[in-house]
Amino acid sequence: LAEPSGTVLDPDDLMREEAFTPFCAYVGWTEFTDVLPYCLNGEIISKTMMLSSVLHLPVFAIGTADELEGFRAGVGQVLQLDCGYDEAPSFNELAEGWDEDFFSDKALVFAWIESGSGSYRYGFTGAERADGVFRIYADRINDPEVGTDDMAGWLVGIEVPKAALADCTEFDAMYGRPME
Repeated sequence: LAEPSGTVLDPDDLMREEAFTPFCAYVGWTEFTDVLPYCLNGEIISKTMMLSSVLHLPVFAIGTADELEGFRAGVGQVLQLDCGYDEAPSFNELAEGWDEDFFSDKALVFAWIESGSGSYRYGFTGAERADGVFRIYADRINDPEVGTDDMAGWLVGIEVPKAALADCTEFDAMYGRPME
């Protein structure tokens, strides 16, 4: 990620929930292993998924418009970035506002979630930073009485001030909510 420009703010103040703008985009469905080569923690997930009860999600961090275009060119080969689903926008719709000006002081951190039903919806449930790791959490946010029988995929994350990512050398995403 590119360094933030302008005034450097206190990263601890930026870990408040108000500093984040959450988003969720429908991206179709693909095999879990198709997403791993594009994410930042794919190797860790591959090594630990059968050994751990903790569900890590593929995570992405984008800090420049060029990185955004690289992401779209790469993962766009395995995910649908141009189709929404009901009320959920497509990733490309959301990306219309993510330009050079946006990336001057903000970044994106988001996770891919695989869903067994298009009826389930997901949302950002928290973030934490410790020991050089910036971690986001996402969880299912609805409980429909009846679900559809289609697979779906979602990109869930946040727009975050770059200053909140200062000194972070790793990114992670987990299913659920932060421990209190």
